[in-house]
Amino acid sequence: MKLFRSSKFARLCCCAAVLCGGWLRLNSSASASANEKGGIAFILDHGKELELNDEQKKKLNNLRVLEDRTRVKILAETDTKVTVHKLLEAVRKKDEAATGLAYSELMDIIVKKSAPVAKTMMDDLAKILTLAQIEKVNMLKETADGKTKPGNPAAPRNNNNDPSKPKRGTEPPNPFEF
Repeated sequence: MKLFRSSKFARLCCCAAVLCGGWLRLNSSASASANEKGGIAFILDHGKELELNDEQKKKLNNLRVLEDRTRVKILAETDTKVTVHKLLEAVRKKDEAATGLAYSELMDIIVKKSAPVAKTMMDDLAKILTLAQIEKVNMLKETADGKTKPGNPAAPRNNNNDPSKPKRGTEPPNPFEF
């Protein structure tokens, strides 16, 4: 348990988890929700909850731009495009084996090409955020991903006595009856 309390280890784990969320996103739609954005954008979207100051926001925006530029650069390279097309073709043909193979090949390419930049970004992110902010990012990410740990105070509680929920086995109300 001592390993998880060290600030350097916690920062690296947080950085890796957050950055992985950003790298796995292939479509950078402006209307994507905070959970779909991943990466640095996720941290910036939760700036109020994390109590980010102006200097931290400025540095995080610079990292976000670097993250986006690197992602676009990697996806624009020929071998990545070929693999993306293989993946799309396998999905179109509904071939699960080929889809899985193409997806894993694409992830290998992205990880290999982004490793140096991701390492630098993780180091920079660990310098920008405080340990308390990193822990809060971890909680927010777990909540957004729907992951809950036993004993996690931020985890939603299973309350069967909630009056706003219908009882199990009852018919839903008819919306056309007044």
